[in-house]
Amino acid sequence: MKKLFILALLLPLVVDAEPAKKPAAVAVAVPSSPAVRERKPGFWERAWNSTVNGTPAVGRTVTRPFRAGSDKEKVGESKVGWRNLAMTLTLEPAQVKLPETKAVRVAVAVVNKGHTAVQLNFPTTQRIEVLLKTDDGKVLSKWSEDQKVDQEQGFLVINPEERLEYSANISTREMSAGRSYIIDAYFPNFDELRASKELMPVK
Repeated sequence: MKKLFILALLLPLVVDAEPAKKPAAVAVAVPSSPAVRERKPGFWERAWNSTVNGTPAVGRTVTRPFRAGSDKEKVGESKVGWRNLAMTLTLEPAQVKLPETKAVRVAVAVVNKGHTAVQLNFPTTQRIEVLLKTDDGKVLSKWSEDQKVDQEQGFLVINPEERLEYSANISTREMSAGRSYIIDAYFPNFDELRASKELMPVK
């Protein structure tokens, strides 16, 4: 009985002597920062930044039709810019022989002689006009009458020293050998941009 009593007294000491266990580590999930997407500028923002940072003159000129303003103001700017343009006209063949020659190829070229880009605005899709006239000025044929022209506004930008060329075919059915004719070419809406050449068909 005494042994049991002594054992009962020592049991709490043995239990208290055991080292305390450390609490198990608990993993805590740390929320990750949301991915940051890089913002890329849109087309118009890139175009504007390019203009502000010193894009060549053609870039600044091309953007003009998208700015606010009246059509009258835009056309007025083009009316001034044409003064730096030089226009030439060539005929192929240079000598028209009837009736073998059925048509004359008219090549119209324009070069920007200035130091800045020039913009030309057009009310339709037509860019050039070519007339066949008698030596006294009577119009015999008009190139655009056989062409499809849409009522859609447009524009051309001509850089410094840049050369643009257009061509048109003029029928010789209104011509007679031994008579003088005038081939007159110009840009619609810009009568000042005009070039002419005289020819005399032969047999």
